[in-house]
Amino acid sequence: MNKFFKIGCLVVVVFVVIAIIGVTIEKWNDAPTQSIAFLNSSTVTRSVTLERIGKDGKLSDMYTVDSTVEPNQTLIEKVPEGNYKISVWNLDKNLYKSTECTITLKNPKESNYQLYRFDLAMDKIYTIVNLNALYEGNSFADYMSKAVGTKHEKLKIEKFYDGSSLFFVPETYTFRTFVDLEDKIPTKVKYGEVVYGLFEFPKTLPEDQIQETLFDKISKKIE
Repeated sequence: MNKFFKIGCLVVVVFVVIAIIGVTIEKWNDAPTQSIAFLNSSTVTRSVTLERIGKDGKLSDMYTVDSTVEPNQTLIEKVPEGNYKISVWNLDKNLYKSTECTITLKNPKESNYQLYRFDLAMDKIYTIVNLNALYEGNSFADYMSKAVGTKHEKLKIEKFYDGSSLFFVPETYTFRTFVDLEDKIPTKVKYGEVVYGLFEFPKTLPEDQIQETLFDKISKKIE
């Protein structure tokens, strides 16, 4: 009798644990999330994991994200707010680099689909460039032909981001005409429109080569 009673109690405990886990997972799935674009600007395939850091400083037993990103590809994941350890791994499962970040939502009750970004290469600088100079005065084509020389006007760089950390491009730029990494640059825009573009270059690039590098990238993105 005692044996069957113990087995019965064990079965009840198992069902209770399963129910608790089910509720926890359901609540986790229903929690508001932040969308993150995981880029891979390197020439090799890498994987990325996100582990939640608890209030006690300990890492969660489960990955919030565990994904592989091919070279020059982007993967979008949705992550609840919190503190996280981001780890980037090589194909041989050896750790490449890691960092920590905090993800917060503008409204804790609503998901945010405006992208945070993180580059698995972790060796680039990202920059927001005001592209309006391309459309002023003479034609776009004329400006670009003169840009090949050394006396062209400099592009206005608005902001720099460290690609080895999670970064967010604010609405100040994305709500305008925004040329993302994979987008083409329009040759014509409406009068008075402000155009911004997102570009990247190696951290090791000398400062006096940044403008020429940006013009080279622009020329390859013209529609």
